[in-house]
Amino acid sequence: MAFEPRSPARVTRSVQGPPAPRRREHIAAGGRDVKAKPVRRGGLAQVLSLRRKGTKVAADARIPGSGDFVEGLLADAARRERETLRLARKVIDLATLGRRLLAKEGVTEGALRSGVRTREVVRARRLFCQLAVRGMGYSGAEVARFVGVTTSAVNRLAVSEELPEVRKYLNAL
Repeated sequence: MAFEPRSPARVTRSVQGPPAPRRREHIAAGGRDVKAKPVRRGGLAQVLSLRRKGTKVAADARIPGSGDFVEGLLADAARRERETLRLARKVIDLATLGRRLLAKEGVTEGALRSGVRTREVVRARRLFCQLAVRGMGYSGAEVARFVGVTTSAVNRLAVSEELPEVRKYLNAL
């Protein structure tokens, strides 16, 4: 094996050490593209123009888009949150809810709590399940024990197409 002399270029590179790392702007901020922020508003010139004018634009960094779209999306999320939280409404016990509902619907409590499947009773049971599960936040199992039907039947009634009277009763309670 013969000795090969190094070329002058290889000698200088090995003496200088490894090449300096290049700075890549697009990943300089932890993987986030820093230069892309102004583009969301249509370009840097438009962003600066809006800042000079003092114009406020509805925006959220998590949502691509702006203005009415973002406001609508945030309002929808707030509405869903209010519906989901049980603490937002006063919760009355199931017996009182049943008495109030049945007095207005003209169905007896015995008919509601039995397995009767007449049109009026099924409609009242559906309304009761939607009010108790969706409106008041009761679990399907708890309502099922009160009504005397299976949990599956209560949950199916609760998620079925909402009756128009549900909002009226929720506002009255």
